[in-house]
Amino acid sequence: MYDSCKKWLMDNKRYKKNSVLFSIIKMTNNARHEFFRETAEEYIDPPTSSFLIELGLIRGTDYKSRYSFTGAGLHYTEINILGNNNYLNALDSEYFNVFEDISIGDRERIILLTMVALRTFSDKAAVDMRESTGIMDAWWEIMLNINDLLIEHDVISASSSLRGNATKSKIEHPASHLIRHSDTLNRATKGIYINKSLNYYLSVFENGIINVDKLSNILELIFEKKQDSLVLSDFSSEMRSFCRIHGLDVASSFQEDYFDSKYDDYISGAFELTRMKFINRTTD
Repeated sequence: MYDSCKKWLMDNKRYKKNSVLFSIIKMTNNARHEFFRETAEEYIDPPTSSFLIELGLIRGTDYKSRYSFTGAGLHYTEINILGNNNYLNALDSEYFNVFEDISIGDRERIILLTMVALRTFSDKAAVDMRESTGIMDAWWEIMLNINDLLIEHDVISASSSLRGNATKSKIEHPASHLIRHSDTLNRATKGIYINKSLNYYLSVFENGIINVDKLSNILELIFEKKQDSLVLSDFSSEMRSFCRIHGLDVASSFQEDYFDSKYDDYISGAFELTRMKFINRTTD
């Protein structure tokens, strides 16, 4: 029965992580329904089938004298009989290991630097994609400016540019489309990036002050492929004033902004800390 299940999965290009059990878990309901119907076994004598049903390892189907694995049956066969622990390893990697480092793409770098530049550091100063088209237009222009800065300093590839590569959707604004398709950022930032009902911000405040180390963690992700001290210095200077030059239109959607110059030192401190982390890595 197990070999039949494995063959169906391989023939249909649905075999994952060298485990029938894990492959089934990753299926859609419709695919799972098709799988169990197609792999139902009919060559089991009545005494054996009754015994296995009583043990909870197989069940009858809606076709007379055809039987299908239960979850317990597949688990017992794969792990206890075959000694295959790939299911447990895949399950742990996919659902339990939330502490692994996750790389991000160039578009995620644009999003994160946009949020640093506009200092969206709490739910009172968030990228709100429920706002008017005018506000979303302003966010898009800011994202394009950040896009250009990152390309100019070779932090992201020109092929990743938002210019000319934005979504052509007639329904969704390009700014909303970009940030809404950034599912990996919460995990990649260890929970610093927050999506709260289409309000996006970086949770870097602790006890009323900005945690510079958390902010530095964000910068590490942005500049992980361009760990250049001069580049970091240029961006540090740029980020001190960027919000006051480019952010006035979106600030109207904030309950509170962090554009005041007293926050500039937090920005500079985070860039300096990031620079030191990169230097220490190269000397280890």
